[in-house]
Amino acid sequence: MKSNPETKLASWLFIKHFTTPENQAKWIEASGYLPTQNTTEALLGDYLATNLKYQSALNLASLGVAEPQTFPAWSSVRRAVDDAAAVLYDPDLTEAEVMAILEQLNADAADYVSELE
Repeated sequence: MKSNPETKLASWLFIKHFTTPENQAKWIEASGYLPTQNTTEALLGDYLATNLKYQSALNLASLGVAEPQTFPAWSSVRRAVDDAAAVLYDPDLTEAEVMAILEQLNADAADYVSELE
């Protein structure tokens, strides 16, 4: 994609503005996305108090590591995780439905890994 210095600067300024903790907090409340930096969490008090599923996701996110593209099945497993995550964002899911989705995801991931071993 062709660019020029003005477009590059505008892009950088947008990203810099959009990723401030204050703006990320607003975006999270509107979209449910996870923050890209830990400092944003302090600004989400009321949102976290009323969105327990989001709080749970945020707690789990801190346990994650960078994407480990070191094994052959990673792309397939990642797609399965993305697909499951899209379904799991439904606020009307029951605990049993969530557990069934996660169990299926675990089985699918194990299948992808075993296919390539």
